[in-house]
Amino acid sequence: MGYNSITRKEPVKAKKTNKLADLKDKLLDYALSINPATPEYKETMQLLTELDAIEAKTRRSPISWDTLLLGLFHILGIFVIVAYEQKHVFVSKALTFIRKAQ
Repeated sequence: MGYNSITRKEPVKAKKTNKLADLKDKLLDYALSINPATPEYKETMQLLTELDAIEAKTRRSPISWDTLLLGLFHILGIFVIVAYEQKHVFVSKALTFIRKAQ
């Protein structure tokens, strides 16, 4: 059985589904279809506000600039130490204790 390039189909990439957004869309569609004076409309709006609160809690917060700079300075410090150790012999005091123990 050979491979036929004519019948080859590209795989369909599945879209990432956000169930919370889908539920909000369905509730908004439902809210648009009913009369705003009804109690169902008020309940739907209450559910939408609760879903917005849930979405706000689950949303990732961006990394602050001070945290990012702190991390970069730590990495820069490590590079400085490694560069110094490559140019100059750096002997730890712990090695002297190992020699004395033997």
